[in-house]
Amino acid sequence: MSTQSYGENLNLIQKRIEKTMDTTLKVVPDLPRLKVHDIMSTEEIKVYEDDQINNILRVMKWEGLNHVCVFNEENQLVGTLHFDEVRRVQNQAKKASELMHKNFHKIYGEVDAEIGKKAILKEKDHCLPVFEDKKIIGILNIENIYQFNEFN
Repeated sequence: MSTQSYGENLNLIQKRIEKTMDTTLKVVPDLPRLKVHDIMSTEEIKVYEDDQINNILRVMKWEGLNHVCVFNEENQLVGTLHFDEVRRVQNQAKKASELMHKNFHKIYGEVDAEIGKKAILKEKDHCLPVFEDKKIIGILNIENIYQFNEFN
């Protein structure tokens, strides 16, 4: 078991990905290129802005999630949460709305996976909600990019 923190592991993953970003992706001509919806995570976990942080942490641990999307009562996406941030305040009586990132970017499922990779590396939170039309269909995070990078 590694003694490195999630943040240290994330930095190592990001460095590995950045090393390969300058190389040319070789694509077999008769195979379609992967899209963001091919590599994203599709957990069906819904976290709401009034949910308590301790409950969210339990769900994230149980499901093995590093990021979750936060919804309002109308089921509209209103923010994102990262596991390390939730863990940091776990014993405080806080709600998701007090900790979530409200200024998030999004990406669409039909976008080329290579573009998704570059977008994630530029994104501070290392996660992007994935949309199709106006509906959220998943989340793209640094772990998805690492797996994608290993196979390309």
